[in-house]
Amino acid sequence: MNEYVRNANFNQISPRSWWSNIGDGFTYDDNEFLTNQYIHPFNGSQYFNAARSNGLTFWPSYAVALGGALQWELAGETHPMSFNDLVSTGIGGAALGETLFRLSSMVLDNEATGPRRVFRETSAFFLDPIRGLNRVLSGRAWAVRSNPEDAADTNPAGQRNELNIDWRRLSENSPSGADASNLGFVEYYHEHGDLFANERHGPFDFFTLDAQLNFGDKRLIGGR
Repeated sequence: MNEYVRNANFNQISPRSWWSNIGDGFTYDDNEFLTNQYIHPFNGSQYFNAARSNGLTFWPSYAVALGGALQWELAGETHPMSFNDLVSTGIGGAALGETLFRLSSMVLDNEATGPRRVFRETSAFFLDPIRGLNRVLSGRAWAVRSNPEDAADTNPAGQRNELNIDWRRLSENSPSGADASNLGFVEYYHEHGDLFANERHGPFDFFTLDAQLNFGDKRLIGGR
């Protein structure tokens, strides 16, 4: 992808670049906010869920995310290793990865068949691509079998979901200014389970998610 599609300048890796990275040690990466705080965590989430979707629990998958981040910093690019990228990819990837894993678990239904099954598997694939790929490669995407017995693994009790479609009026000067514009957005708010009623207290047995997509704004992903 980096070599033939993006024509990037950091992908000419070799054992020489690996030893150079080891010799230089860790530095600070000053990439843009979107790169460091979204792209890196998303990549880390795929490391995490490569393990999680193949049966590993949270903490071993966390180790895989950290290992994947370290492997990339050392051997995946010629840029010096970055400690903030290691945090964003490894730790941020585990946080985002488990969130995506839980959300995709709410969508999946192993007992469904026909168009309903296709819709659920496709939706889960877009939420968690590496899990969707693993389900296709293993045949789980179409195998009819029982769902997890514990509802906390699929649809936890006490959850809350809100979908808001609205618009904002933005201007450099005032809302009534000539440069004012109306920009739409879609917001999804989710409370995963009930903090006080949950019988389980493992990682991400309860969490909140507030995600917003902006239309016509400089940033697709943002907040009000």
